[in-house]
Amino acid sequence: MAKFQFHFFPENREKIRLTIVLIIFAVLILGLTSWGFYSLYQCLNKINLTERPKSSQTQASHRESDPQIQEFGIIISKIRVIAPVIKNVNGKNKTKYNQELQRGVAHYQGTALPGENSNIFLFAHSSPAIGEGPYSEIFSRLNELAKDDEITIYFQNQKFNYLVTEKKVIDKTQTSILLPTKTEQLTLMTCWPIGTNVKRLIIKALPKNKNDGSKLSYQTKIEER
Repeated sequence: MAKFQFHFFPENREKIRLTIVLIIFAVLILGLTSWGFYSLYQCLNKINLTERPKSSQTQASHRESDPQIQEFGIIISKIRVIAPVIKNVNGKNKTKYNQELQRGVAHYQGTALPGENSNIFLFAHSSPAIGEGPYSEIFSRLNELAKDDEITIYFQNQKFNYLVTEKKVIDKTQTSILLPTKTEQLTLMTCWPIGTNVKRLIIKALPKNKNDGSKLSYQTKIEER
């Protein structure tokens, strides 16, 4: 029986060698690329863990008895807010108020203080996309407040309790919310929707001991217009 042998032509040998070299080169490139992406992922993950802004829940480490809170502070137990309030912040100077908002919730300069029987206006950030520092999302859950939820303000070691009466979204250009009121009122404000500064979420509350729920209107549905 005749035996047949297959002989490689020189050009076939060169093609095979070239193919093998290309395969090895491709495997090396793929390995190096994969390692590079993995190293980058590890690096970014480490940065994310070490530099991520502290959440509002971190502020629960404050205690009601802390001197800073007793001097001027806000507590909203339902949404785990407890933070110092920075008095008389210039709300027209963006650089200035952003600096102060890294220290806590801001009291708008020129509005009333607790016990002065007028409009007390406080504002804070709701997202690290807008603000910076450990209080960058202190008001992130403000929208969860509902009628008759309690808000406590400490001022000069005196305790003032308020009950929520109204919740609404307004245009950011609307300044009437800063106007004085004939009776004491607490107004809280943050950017809305969360992560943007398109509009403003407003919470209004009246002193607990003067609140008559039957005479108060309440907007329960928030509309993102």
